[in-house]
Amino acid sequence: MIGDMLAEYRRGLFITVLATITAFASSNHHDKLTISPSNAEAIHYVNESHIVTCIGAKDMTVEWLNPKGKAVTEKKGRVHVEAMVSGHLALVFEHIALSDKGEWTCRVKDGEAKKSFKMLTNQQITFLDTPIIQTYEEGSQAMVRCEVKGDPEPQVSWSFNGQSIVIPHAKFTKLADGLLIKNVSRNDSGEYTCRAYQVSETISNVREKTIRLNVQHKPIAPPRKASADVQYGYMNGVVNLTCEAEAEPQATFTWSRDGKKMSPKNHAIYTGNHTSMLQLSISDVSAFGNYNCKASNSMGILERVITLKEGTKPDSPTQFNLRGVNSDTFDIDVGAVRTSNVRTPMDINGYRFEVIPEQEYRSNGEKWDTARILNFGFQDGITFLINNLSPNTTYAVRVASRNPAGLSDWTETKFFTTYSKEPIMNSAPSISKVGNSKYLTSSQFFLTIGVLCVEHWRGSITNKWLNVVL
Repeated sequence: MIGDMLAEYRRGLFITVLATITAFASSNHHDKLTISPSNAEAIHYVNESHIVTCIGAKDMTVEWLNPKGKAVTEKKGRVHVEAMVSGHLALVFEHIALSDKGEWTCRVKDGEAKKSFKMLTNQQITFLDTPIIQTYEEGSQAMVRCEVKGDPEPQVSWSFNGQSIVIPHAKFTKLADGLLIKNVSRNDSGEYTCRAYQVSETISNVREKTIRLNVQHKPIAPPRKASADVQYGYMNGVVNLTCEAEAEPQATFTWSRDGKKMSPKNHAIYTGNHTSMLQLSISDVSAFGNYNCKASNSMGILERVITLKEGTKPDSPTQFNLRGVNSDTFDIDVGAVRTSNVRTPMDINGYRFEVIPEQEYRSNGEKWDTARILNFGFQDGITFLINNLSPNTTYAVRVASRNPAGLSDWTETKFFTTYSKEPIMNSAPSISKVGNSKYLTSSQFFLTIGVLCVEHWRGSITNKWLNVVL
């Protein structure tokens, strides 16, 4: 590659030299020299190439001197000279090095005429010994390694998860080969960006490298764990006992009861990200009681006792009616109304919808395995919006009530159809009424929205439910 580049350079240079020879030969200034290119400075990065030619009269003998004043006599090599024609000598840098910095001079042997240029060399920024994933134990001093080389010497700045680290800092110390973090904790896990920049009179250059710091720590209970220490199920139902533990490296979960380990061969145990779920089919009262969940890694152990208590199966929704529809939304009324001011642990606390295009539902043998699942929280008097639907499409829909013990029986399956896509108009689209119900415009709707996020385990979609007050 470099050889091809030099060859091309030389072809162009030869034409330039011939033109210069003709002009030079017509003059009588035999005691003068020129160099081509004639720039007083040549600015290059290390490993680039450069050729400069010294042009004298035919009867002149010229030579090149390096910055130390020593004549360059080599005919091959990294830096060498090549005779073009009589009185013309090319200085060739095949691979520029930092040591080439300085003043290079062409002079006439046994004469006073000379011409010089200054070689300015720079080394691009490089990162040495900088793994992109680095791991330390909690409580230790972490050295996030980032060794940077370059000429001129790069300056380095640091940021953590996109936020600049201002030095000096009580926790961070910037060193020549990295960032020192005192008493590292799991809160220090994240992305550290090492940013190096060069600024001089001749160049400016910026490069950065992002390093992932993992802080190893023993399993801990999440600050906002979704599962309770007391969970409920009902006779002849299925319950999912959930156990969470944050850990690095990730914890291994084991379940036991009465000192006996529960094997995945005999029990349905599912493991996710920092979570384990034990699924139980409740056939008799012996299923109720205490279950032990142990999360362990190389750093330690976390044990948790989850008590399964007998609850009651919730009633199915009292209503299941399409209240409104447009091209991408169903507004469904399931009769979410409190009939008593007295609260009990087994009150309905939400609803689960399953939605699937009718064509897919029929082709799957009327099974719900691929249905879209939406979980909504309960609030007195609200209806529910099923959105992100396709226009002019019929969907199979069913719904179940939910309380702390689990799900009710599903309602009957109903089929609802969205409208064709509405044309673009100046006014906002609306949800049209169905039957004798009112309809709600989107402008009214967005003025009365309240949002609650509800988490759903495995295979579900975490959604927002919408509180609409009419």
